[in-house]
Amino acid sequence: MFTPPQISTNEKLEARSFIYFYYQNKRYKFYNGRKINLNLFPNHAKTIKVKNTLLEQMRFEYHKALSNGWNPNEVEEQIEIVTVENGFKSVLNEKLNSPYSKFYKRDLEKTCEQFLEFLPPALLEKDIKSIPQKLIEEFLNGYKSSGRNYMNKRRSLSIFFSELIRKDYLEKNPIIKTSKQKTKATLHEIYTDQQLKDVLAFLKENYYNLYLCALVTYGCLLRPHQEVRQLRLRHMNKEFTEIRLAGSENKSGRVRTVFIPSFLQTELKTRLNGIDDLE
Repeated sequence: MFTPPQISTNEKLEARSFIYFYYQNKRYKFYNGRKINLNLFPNHAKTIKVKNTLLEQMRFEYHKALSNGWNPNEVEEQIEIVTVENGFKSVLNEKLNSPYSKFYKRDLEKTCEQFLEFLPPALLEKDIKSIPQKLIEEFLNGYKSSGRNYMNKRRSLSIFFSELIRKDYLEKNPIIKTSKQKTKATLHEIYTDQQLKDVLAFLKENYYNLYLCALVTYGCLLRPHQEVRQLRLRHMNKEFTEIRLAGSENKSGRVRTVFIPSFLQTELKTRLNGIDDLE
């Protein structure tokens, strides 16, 4: 009446695996255990070992269910149709409600907005599987002003498709087929000690706030683009001896405590003493 369930898989973690069998001469295949009310999702596994263990468990459970008289024809599995717009927005909402950095969330929000605006309106209401590869490539080609810009946009877009695969809405990530761009590294010349002193002296005389930013970057090794630019009085203790950044405020994602060297403490006290606004 039925053949013993078999496993179809390979050594690539990202490839979708399943179990299959024949029941009354009809072939069936299942990617998870939902059909028999079990929370078995081998394609969500993070390692090949865990994935294979879950596949073997799923094969055993389906075999047991068939032996106990379960009929796969009794309740047909409903296929959930997810539209392009709903699929992307659902992934975005999950990311925005997760403890990622605000810069990561900002990039994903912008990519989602740009991609959905780029697609033809009629396509937004179609199945997520219906996005043509050509349109994805045309969208990315609009960001070839530099290799870094292109690869950043490609990486952000890939996150959405990877999440859609994890949810079993897609089988493959179309970003894999898109071309890559090399990011050319730039070699910056190192300032001599005298050049550094001259630059700092010029900034101190003409742009004092920028001078303080340079000292914080140089003395505390904070990243100027975000960590220094968004630094506030509330990040420093009253003695101006340390800076504390939350995980969402620095690239590492962990709470970061940085000690302020004495030469910088003097400058900060001169500039910030008497200011009550912590922001």
